Amino acid sequence: IVGNPKLVLRQMLNYLRGNGHKSEERIAWLEHLQRCRQAYEEGLTQDEEDYQNRVPLHPWVLAREIADFLDPSATIVLDSFLGSTYLTDKIKARFAGQILDTGEAGSFGHGTGMGIGAQLARPDKQVFVLTGDGSLGMSGGDVETALRYKLPVVYLVCNHGSLLGG
Repeated sequence: IVGNPKLVLRQMLNYLRGNGHKSEERIAWLEHLQRCRQAYEEGLTQDEEDYQNRVPLHPWVLAREIADFLDPSATIVLDSFLGSTYLTDKIKARFAGQILDTGEAGSFGHGTGMGIGAQLARPDKQVFVLTGDGSLGMSGGDVETALRYKLPVVYLVCNHGSLLGG
């Protein structure tokens, strides 16, 4: 097929819809996925309720508070293995580039600089960096750069002492 892929696919879909084609298997699959997602979300809510009053504060409870506090247009930088695990269950990206992390690279220490870059790119928006004690040990000196330039980046450090078994 020679043509614009978007336009060609749209023409193919329009043809199928115009001829009464309905994929019952796809509808059933999407309904199944919706039920799975709902069960997962209900399980998270139950887990969060179970951890609500624990001391020290459990990361699920902290993640809920963060998600409720942040503006929908905030940029979120994830730089904490443990903390990111919980926060990604609570925050859903609303636009491209809203949640920044290293993906599958698994590095740490990047969040401090990414927070500065995000604040410079979107100066009128909240920037929140979830980082860990190990990450801050790698790049914490750069927090001074954010302070020197009066960049309102919020850094939350999860002090879980898990980097070197500490």
